Amino acid sequence: MPTLPSGVRVWLSMEAILLPENPFYPCPHGCFWFRDLDPAMGWDPSDAASVPERFRIGLVPESRLDVAAYVRVLFATDRESTRHWRGDWLLTLERPDDLTDADWDALLGFLGTERTLAFLDLARARCEQQSEARAKVGFPEHLMDFGPGLHSRPETARRLAEATVTVESLAAGIRTAEDQGDLEGSLRGRQRLESLLDDADRTLDRFGPHRGLAHRVIAAASVHLGFEADATRHARAFAEIVPGNDDFVAAIERRISGLVTPLLD
Repeated sequence: MPTLPSGVRVWLSMEAILLPENPFYPCPHGCFWFRDLDPAMGWDPSDAASVPERFRIGLVPESRLDVAAYVRVLFATDRESTRHWRGDWLLTLERPDDLTDADWDALLGFLGTERTLAFLDLARARCEQQSEARAKVGFPEHLMDFGPGLHSRPETARRLAEATVTVESLAAGIRTAEDQGDLEGSLRGRQRLESLLDDADRTLDRFGPHRGLAHRVIAAASVHLGFEADATRHARAFAEIVPGNDDFVAAIERRISGLVTPLLD
């Protein structure tokens, strides 16, 4: 745990990787369970208490670089007694806004030490041990993207219902960032929107009452990301599954035509 020049403290954590000895669902050979952000849920990174998480299946990492994708970076300012996660993974860590140049240099220096490399080896071993404990022959392929939530809306349909609101919230944040010239903020918003779209798209492989909502989420996210053909196709699929939503299709088509209208009442 290094303390940076400004007093901010930093930890590396393998808390996202389930302990091998803890009972849980099985997984395919060569895979393991970890905790990830739930893209369907709205979330303010400054509010550590509200982080929405879900379980996911990942491939057992083969290298230190691979396992860095599952190692969390935790922070505590000099005024905080509790460390918390802001959604940062070691592999994709970008400089937090509240770190000074000296802080960032010190953190990068720490990440290159033998102590950090030894930690990554331990994290990789934990993934391997968990896989050995949970792996099951003949694991159903359609459950590969099954991911129970750790919040009040774990079911697929309820998560997708929440996602219809989250899409618009993320899109509004992207527009605000672009208006303010905040390119990094815009990029982060688009990445979260893309993650939400991918998550909804994977649920279409499973039969259930959520499918209409999944098409709606994909349509709304696609139109904000500029995927016009996908937006139209999924909007029409939503209207076919859930009759009475022709207005939604029309709103999508107006957006594509350049007339900005809200997708939600």
